[in-house]
Amino acid sequence: MPVPFQPHIPLNPCSASPGLALLKMCLVTGVGLWVKFYSAMFAPAGTFDYLSGYLFIFLVGMGGVAISIFFDRERRAGRIKTYGANS
Repeated sequence: MPVPFQPHIPLNPCSASPGLALLKMCLVTGVGLWVKFYSAMFAPAGTFDYLSGYLFIFLVGMGGVAISIFFDRERRAGRIKTYGANS
């Protein structure tokens, strides 16, 4: 069965998956370190507050929202040039 022609898409899932794997590796490692240091500061001795990992994920997400807002403001101001179908 012949495979239909598919044009090259720069950010297709195959090219994005190494970046997502790296992101997952950094987040999992970050949560582990966060839980270790957060528990050392705020939990009773000898215990780990694993639910504090959700706080880390929330803070990373808020950082992502802030970066997205920053880039949108820069694009609207004309300091970032848009390429592609919406340009």
